[in-house]
Amino acid sequence: MAKDLASYKSKQAEKAEKKEKVKAENLYYPGVPDKNIDGRLFNLLSLATPHKHEHVLKPFMPKGYQEDKLGNMIYRIGKPKDHRTMFSCHMDTVHAEAITILPHINKAGYVCAWKRTERGTLDQCVLGADDKVGMYIMLRMMEQKIPGLYVFHVGEECGCVGSKYLTTNSASLVANIDRCIAFDRKDYTNVITKQRGTVCASDDFAKALSDQLNSHLKT
Repeated sequence: MAKDLASYKSKQAEKAEKKEKVKAENLYYPGVPDKNIDGRLFNLLSLATPHKHEHVLKPFMPKGYQEDKLGNMIYRIGKPKDHRTMFSCHMDTVHAEAITILPHINKAGYVCAWKRTERGTLDQCVLGADDKVGMYIMLRMMEQKIPGLYVFHVGEECGCVGSKYLTTNSASLVANIDRCIAFDRKDYTNVITKQRGTVCASDDFAKALSDQLNSHLKT
């Protein structure tokens, strides 16, 4: 009787594991985007990049970008005298290790994250304060040759390591900059205008920025 029970439990476990594998194959295709996520964005989101692993994102950058000693990646379109805007994002995520993630849009419309186990099943994980959407937006803007200084920071989630390094060692880089737009927010109208009790942008500027960006959304 005990042997039969053990055999039954073993078969049930195998059946449950097989079911999970089938579910995984039906929902997620490593290397193939969720149909609702742009291919390049899918590939960006698929990479968990904790600080000191941001270098794996280099292949996404265009030719001619610069990299400082810490790993910040910098690209400029136009001459400094012709533009006074800086665009920024951060490349690091809050993960214990660099792993491959399977991003998927759930029924509520949010991007959720899964990872494959050694058994081939799926475990839910986190995007880890991921700013790959910000990176994606900037890469697309660069393709369109929109003038500006583009800075992709390292180590933002562990104390603004990259931005502090630039402030200390490359102040001349932003000498002509009047404004900086950091792409690191959710939704389509979520723009920070105050930080630590200080106004950093007017409401009119925030609305104008949202309106201009959203005018290109597909409806």
